[in-house]
Amino acid sequence: MYSATGQPVRSSSLPNDFPSIANKSPEELEKLLSDEEEFEKYFSQLEQVLNVETVHRELKEGNESLARSSLSKQPELERLRESITNFELEWKEKKTVFDEQTKLRSEAIKRFSRDNILNQLRSKVATIDHEADDLANQYLSGQLELDVFLKSFRETKKTYHIYAARLERLLTDPSILDLE
Repeated sequence: MYSATGQPVRSSSLPNDFPSIANKSPEELEKLLSDEEEFEKYFSQLEQVLNVETVHRELKEGNESLARSSLSKQPELERLRESITNFELEWKEKKTVFDEQTKLRSEAIKRFSRDNILNQLRSKVATIDHEADDLANQYLSGQLELDVFLKSFRETKKTYHIYAARLERLLTDPSILDLE
């Protein structure tokens, strides 16, 4: 590394002098530089190199320990994943049932809604009124005897007036259908 002025910068972890080299004679230094095996032997005995190797070994052992610990937790992790998958399936099933029941409830509420009840009542009143008109037309065309006509017409009109009165009462007092 170089500074902004172009001068080499030394790392603070490297020493500035090596006393073990300073105590060597020029012949010993020449031998170190020319014999690679001798240099490796000398270099591997330096305190700084030994410290780096110790740190490296400790880091490696720590990593191996962490790896073993992680691997030992693998079965538990798989069991938890399977448990989560089972919970998800159970939740989906229950949600499906809930959605179906909510739909049925909504349909039931619609069947008993004020507007639906009024529409059903109006339809029933109109149907009964048409039945009464049909009976009258059948009598006038000679298809019904007087006593049969009177009995059927009275019953039909009686039913018509009962439903018409209910419809009128619901229209004038809508609070009758309030369930609260």
